[in-house]
Amino acid sequence: KTVEKRTKVKARIISYALKQLITQSDTVFIMGHAIPDMDSFGASIGMYRAIKNKGKKCFIILNSISESIKNIYEKLEKEQPDYLDDIVPYEKVKNMSFKSSLCIVVDTHIPEQTESLELINNIDKVVVIDHHRRGESFIENPMLTYLEPYASSASELVSEILYYIEDNIYMTKFDATALLAGIAVDTKNFAINTGVRTFEAASFLRKKGANTEEVR
Repeated sequence: KTVEKRTKVKARIISYALKQLITQSDTVFIMGHAIPDMDSFGASIGMYRAIKNKGKKCFIILNSISESIKNIYEKLEKEQPDYLDDIVPYEKVKNMSFKSSLCIVVDTHIPEQTESLELINNIDKVVVIDHHRRGESFIENPMLTYLEPYASSASELVSEILYYIEDNIYMTKFDATALLAGIAVDTKNFAINTGVRTFEAASFLRKKGANTEEVR
């Protein structure tokens, strides 16, 4: 059984290290697992916001719109149409130069389950942010690994990173709502796998404008 860690020292250290990696990269790619769910999509949107705030070129790799994210994707089309140019299938970016690029993988650590195994193999710098127990198959030699099985969701971990990566970080209401939806789905509306830090992350997102009715 996983034990929740009350101290947030690791979250701060990871946030600082991730900020350095983003600053040193020309382009950042974000991807979750294939057949995405609300958590992997919410966590991807959260990371996208952190990177765009740093003025970096950024793409979310999304090969298909699964049934699980259809609602939130339609909301994105209405509220944040400017994001659509940066949410692309791997085919659209495969001919780009990956020389000074960073790939952030959220909500999985198994290379075969990501949206694109080829992308991981082509990029030297990979970061893993996940809340699942470590399996036998793991992305080889990541620059940074934030694997915390006590956490409710990848969206919870990303919310903590956003809290520390920048003072009073700018987020849109859509960003906050997408992250809160990721937490809500993975905890079955805060009924299971919910710790003190889960509620703290939710509180932070609510302050940033997350719409709880839309999440439901």
